[in-house]
Amino acid sequence: MTLPYHNHSKPSNVTPTIFRVVLVKWDQSWRFEWDEGGEKQLLDTLTSLACDTEASFDWSDLAVMRRHIQQQFGQRPRKVGPKSDDLI
Repeated sequence: MTLPYHNHSKPSNVTPTIFRVVLVKWDQSWRFEWDEGGEKQLLDTLTSLACDTEASFDWSDLAVMRRHIQQQFGQRPRKVGPKSDDLI
């Protein structure tokens, strides 16, 4: 899944900073890409994916990704679950 790139604050001649993280679990892998400052959108997307009962991406996977993003990019911790908009 690739998140769309939206950045209106940088001049068009500046190359955007794109981040990538890959989660490999058994025989499956998920690759996520986002632009600088898009960590909240990424976490929202990951939460939606974990809520999807047909997806093999689960709450445990979300917790691993969330922890990695927080450590690497300083995103404020958030609860993992259906009420993920609640801050801890």
